Amino acid sequence: MELHISELSHSEIGDYCALVREVFDEFVAPDYPEDGNRTFYEFMSKEKVHERMHTGALTIAAKSGGGLVGACAFRDLSHLSTFFVKKEFQGRGVGRMMLAYGLRKIRAEYPDVETVTVNSSPFAVAVYKRLGFRASADRQQKDGIIFYPMEYPVRFYA
Repeated sequence: MELHISELSHSEIGDYCALVREVFDEFVAPDYPEDGNRTFYEFMSKEKVHERMHTGALTIAAKSGGGLVGACAFRDLSHLSTFFVKKEFQGRGVGRMMLAYGLRKIRAEYPDVETVTVNSSPFAVAVYKRLGFRASADRQQKDGIIFYPMEYPVRFYA
């Protein structure tokens, strides 16, 4: 599998949003109430992604065979706000490579950042633990979004 990790271009926003929605619908949406799904869909609209990119979000795409297979974004360079990998590419290192790309950029450009946080869906808690995140609080819910706050010690990332 040849994989290319890079920052998302504005022309790829539509494909990026479609990939996120596809993975969310299969793995996350079934655990959320209707208002949580609605909140997430609003957050992942093309307009909102464009706005976040314009205001400095580090937005990353994983590509294989000419198509997007992974989506990742860091808000404020200290919060992992989006992290999705297409089903057929899960368990193949795509997520780890996107995370590594983002952490290298953050460490190089913002050496004072010590911790990256994430609000994990119930489905993804085990994935984040395998990547080195640890729980930082108990289960929470806001606007229908059910999540587990977790953190990653960037200061130890080389």
